Amino acid sequence: MRSNDLLGNSTRQLWEKVVPMIREARERFDPRLYENFEYLYDEVTRRAVPVQSVLGVGSPFSMSGVGQSSTGQGE
Repeated sequence: MRSNDLLGNSTRQLWEKVVPMIREARERFDPRLYENFEYLYDEVTRRAVPVQSVLGVGSPFSMSGVGQSSTGQGE
């Protein structure tokens, strides 16, 4: 398992929640505040592998076909 698989999603979610506060704090206190965290976010975002390519289309874990009955109609 790659480290991006372990940390990537959490890193992206956390950064996206706190970035407005960090930007404000950078303006008020220090423009370099949390720059390493931002770098980590940029790297895991850049290296992120789309879920579809990891699971593959038609995989038992993919979401294709969810909400469809055996007749192909949504329920």
